[in-house]
Amino acid sequence: MATASKKILVVDDDRNMTELLDAVLRCAGFGVTIAHSGREALDRAREDPPDAILLDVVLPGMDGWETCRQIKAAAPVARAPVYFITGRSEPEDVAICSQAGGAALLVKPIDVGELLDRLGGIDLHAGFGRASR
Repeated sequence: MATASKKILVVDDDRNMTELLDAVLRCAGFGVTIAHSGREALDRAREDPPDAILLDVVLPGMDGWETCRQIKAAAPVARAPVYFITGRSEPEDVAICSQAGGAALLVKPIDVGELLDRLGGIDLHAGFGRASR
């Protein structure tokens, strides 16, 4: 099981999505910080660098692609993998994800098992009633 020392920054302007991800991640043992815009994400990441970032693509002001580029340019935040969360999965979105420095594109609705696997090999049987992969 993950420990609360592994910190995840969740960035989405949809408060229902941030509440859902917050609950799932905390249940799995992660520490969670929430941001609702790209600018807020940059501020939070610089204040307390996360171990990984879940970043929506469509955000008010600065979009997720630009937010990721700026995160990747800012040490020590740059080392954190960025997982884009989006409703889009066109081939050009996958290419932009890579160009922006993202680790992967996770399509909404998010598969909790895949998300937790990417964030640290969580034993899904322990917390979510599924066998470990």
